[in-house]
Amino acid sequence: MSKFTQEQEALFAQIRKRAAELDFNDKTNGYLPLPPWVAFPKTEPNSINWRMGAGEDHIRLVCNYLETISENERIQYRERFPTPKEWFPFYEEDEI
Repeated sequence: MSKFTQEQEALFAQIRKRAAELDFNDKTNGYLPLPPWVAFPKTEPNSINWRMGAGEDHIRLVCNYLETISENERIQYRERFPTPKEWFPFYEEDEI
């Protein structure tokens, strides 16, 4: 039995599929959490999707990931996935 809900499992499957399409991998079991604008490019940043349910879970997943990697890895992640203007500020550093 999975510790995740069916909705979360479906979200993770979508993320893994999108990551595979984009060929992104890293040291975390071959899984790199994609920023929301890459994982779900059709979902607007002000969508309710990011404030509840699967979207909120995804944002939390990305933020938790960014908190666990080194500063150098965070810089590389930001360079690989720059914040689009409609998502600004997403990374904490964007606010500076």
